[in-house]
Formats: sequence, C-alpha cells, structure tokens
Amino acid sequence: MQKRQFLMQMGKNQPLKAYSSCKTCGGEQQGAGYICGSDTEGNGFVIWIDDEAVFRTLEKVFQEQVPATE
Repeated sequence: MQKRQFLMQMGKNQPLKAYSSCKTCGGEQQGAGYICGSDTEGNGFVIWIDDEAVFRTLEKVFQEQVPATE
C-alpha cells in the first residue's frame, strides 16, 4: 500500500493547492486528487484524497477562500 500522506522536499513557498489526480504518478490514478504545499525552506507535504465528493468540496473551499497566485 502506498503512503497517502507524506513529507518531501519541493520548491520553496509552494502555495497550498488542490490538484486532480492523474495517471502520471506511477502509471495509475492514486485517488480523486491531492493537496500539497511547502514552507520557506521547501519542506513540503502531500495528502491524497480518495473520495471524489470530498475532493470537489475541498477545491470549492480553496477557490472561495484562498487567493489565486496564478
């Protein structure tokens, strides 16, 4: 079983954001999507979301409350 949440090094100051799942992660879809982000030193995290309804609600909350950085 693959880990559903983990810490990793990534780019510094990555904004907290939700991403849809894709088949590029090891060749198979991992769930509905994931959230990730990092701090000023690049210490980041990934949390996978399995349930599609939970992921869509999370995306909606982010869109309504988190200012877009793009």
